[in-house]
Amino acid sequence: MNLGNGIQASTVRTTILSGALAGLLVGGLGGHGMATRAVVLNVIGMTGDSVLLGLYLVVIYGIVGAVAGLLIGGGLSLFGLQGRRMGGRTVFAVSLGVLAALYLFLSGMRLYNRDLYFYDYSFIHSLTAMRVFFAARTVAMAAAAVAAGYALFRLSRRAPSFTALGLIVVVGALGLVLNLTGREPERITTSRLPVVERDAGIPKILLIGWDGATWTVMNRLLDAGAMPNTRRLTERGTFGNLKSPSGTVSADIWTRIYTGKDKSKHGIYGFDYYRVPGLSRPIVPPWRGLGVARLLSFLRRERWIETVIANRTLCRATPVWRIMNDMGRTAGVVGPLISWPAEAVEPFLISSTAGDIAERVREDATDLEAFLGSDLYYPSNLDDDIVSSILKAARWRDEVGVPLYRTYRPDFFTIYFEEPDRTQHFRWKWMEPRYYSGVTEEDLARYGGAIEREYVLADSLLGEFLRIAGDSTTILVTSDHGFSPTYRGGPQQAGHYGGPDGILIAAGPAVRQGARLIDAHVRDIAPTLLALGGLPVADDMDGRVLVEIIAPDFLEMYPVQRTPTYETGTLATTVRRSGATDGLYEKLRALGYVGG
Repeated sequence: MNLGNGIQASTVRTTILSGALAGLLVGGLGGHGMATRAVVLNVIGMTGDSVLLGLYLVVIYGIVGAVAGLLIGGGLSLFGLQGRRMGGRTVFAVSLGVLAALYLFLSGMRLYNRDLYFYDYSFIHSLTAMRVFFAARTVAMAAAAVAAGYALFRLSRRAPSFTALGLIVVVGALGLVLNLTGREPERITTSRLPVVERDAGIPKILLIGWDGATWTVMNRLLDAGAMPNTRRLTERGTFGNLKSPSGTVSADIWTRIYTGKDKSKHGIYGFDYYRVPGLSRPIVPPWRGLGVARLLSFLRRERWIETVIANRTLCRATPVWRIMNDMGRTAGVVGPLISWPAEAVEPFLISSTAGDIAERVREDATDLEAFLGSDLYYPSNLDDDIVSSILKAARWRDEVGVPLYRTYRPDFFTIYFEEPDRTQHFRWKWMEPRYYSGVTEEDLARYGGAIEREYVLADSLLGEFLRIAGDSTTILVTSDHGFSPTYRGGPQQAGHYGGPDGILIAAGPAVRQGARLIDAHVRDIAPTLLALGGLPVADDMDGRVLVEIIAPDFLEMYPVQRTPTYETGTLATTVRRSGATDGLYEKLRALGYVGG
């Protein structure tokens, strides 16, 4: 049958088959490679999960290969051979090379900043060396794939089906053997370290997190005298930029801040995970382009996969407040991301999920039982006034943070505020209208100043904490990233994709006044907090101690100590999920953080 322009129906069939086979071969290699790497990084279970994930990926690549083969073969037929019958070997060879190169390119995009989902090239320490390595790897492997396709083209006298299937079987069998015989990587573990009592010369620590706080806004307000408490803090200590990883997923970044580890170690890759049939643990897709987000949304609506909002049971690293507690220090924690279900921290921990569930309680009082029984805070008999404030106040952190800090005055206290980030996402247009079209005077009068008011309020709350802390406390104020109007997505008016720098302000008796920050990164906060607390810094943390901001006399009296690790457990076998968190998905989707 002739389909026009000399293209035969048999050509189309051969094209689809050849493309699918090429896709299966690439899927066999790429799928097993990704699955094996996921096992090494403890993203999924050891044997059954890796094999099943590899099979899923083989199927996906097979479908992509069929489509790609049709496009490639059709293009060659129309523009290259003009009516001559396409040979399956030619289509297979070209499809194999193109798909292999595409796969390598997409995986390489994750390699750019050594900030990957399933890969780890931490042995390369220079970004220039990383780029050279990636370029050489891509060229070499793409050339090998094309060479393999050309060899098949030359050696196979028939359609490539049997030769390709033979290779697929060999590759699949090799991957299966590797997965079945592989060993889980040896972990550096330690028994509980001896308690280190806080010396009288070591100040208590206050860590305040402002999500999305950026110098772009703050500098203008500081110059205008609108943030007097922040101004005094910068004059007492030091301040500067805090680098964020490309992609700027807040769930990942705040976990880096609290653990000192990159996501290949701490395990929080995003806000939404997916429980896939057959896999023992939820997984996060390595990328969402080319319709993947829509596919995930469809599968979720059809209940073929289940969404799991990122939570503490998915985290594989120990946060700094847990370390403080284990080392004999008291720690008070209010509202950090990825802290549900609340763990036992003395004297208290309130998870970020508490306020989200409280919104539902205010809408439907019948949810009160769910609120009280969802591990949202510790201890379970938290003061009634605090619980009441969480339930009643939309800005509950503003209401409970200061009273808790005043009452307990723990050795380490941290509180996280999400409002700057949310406000900037949806109000930037009315702060800098020159970047946008269609901004009316009426809108400016109605919405203008919202972002500035948010920062002024944050400064006012900072002042309350400073009055309680006094001059004898070490204080750090940090954000996870900055903001820019140049990135917009969906309803957002500004964003942070690409990693604009966040802020870091430090002051107190253990801080060097006027110090210059040198390439400070979000993962450096946790090691620096431990050093400021006179506690050992773990060798398995990716961050470093920001010694340049620590007062020399403090370092002389309390030099930085090291310990192999604070990790004592293994990967959790049970990932918690609760109906109490179901409503979070729509909130995160409105912010552009999840789904499609």
